[in-house]
Amino acid sequence: MKIKWVPEEREAFRPRDHGDKHPRRKGRNMKGAKQYERLNREAEDLAGEIRGCETQRTETSGRICELAESAARLEADLSRALAAGSGAEDLEGKLRDCRAAREREQLMLRGLGEKLTDLRGKLEAASGQRDRTFADLARTWLEREAGLFDEKALSLRHHTKRLMAAHDLLRELRDGNLRQVFVEVLGDFISVLTTLRIPVIEGFDRTEHARNPFTHPGRETLEQVRNEIVTAK
Repeated sequence: MKIKWVPEEREAFRPRDHGDKHPRRKGRNMKGAKQYERLNREAEDLAGEIRGCETQRTETSGRICELAESAARLEADLSRALAAGSGAEDLEGKLRDCRAAREREQLMLRGLGEKLTDLRGKLEAASGQRDRTFADLARTWLEREAGLFDEKALSLRHHTKRLMAAHDLLRELRDGNLRQVFVEVLGDFISVLTTLRIPVIEGFDRTEHARNPFTHPGRETLEQVRNEIVTAK
């Protein structure tokens, strides 16, 4: 149903520009959404690389420990072989190979550590940019949603005044029983209607909201409602 504003309310009702109706702004929103999707995918890929690199480090550390134990056993065997005067040459070759393998693994571990540092830096940058993009998109969404909320709130204020206008008009009737029509239709809602405060986000002031009493309908609203009642509109 189309709202019939009276002059006393029309000035207060100023719908916001919700943003998404503006072609250029809508284009920026779409661009931002695509950028967020790209950055989120990039962050997920980097996180996957980091997990893989951490797994490699764990496996490499395990091999280094195993090679260290092998080297210790070969050194003990070599000591006995040297003392016995036989078999030392073969053990020396195996010990050299074991030490070389352990050195390679240690170099691998160092390289993986450097790679992890680099990947974590890239993830931090990508995540930060992604989160900033999300915040920008959330700002646009909140501005649009706040505008819609304010439109509904102003409309609700409008209808609250109209209900109060009907209540005031019924109170003018001489027959007290007829005044009960409002209660018969709306029940106990009258107990909160006169104290109902409906906030509007734009320009909201907590102190003013708590202090200001309910604004009763003006004469124009009363006359409009009276006219709608008697003409069955």
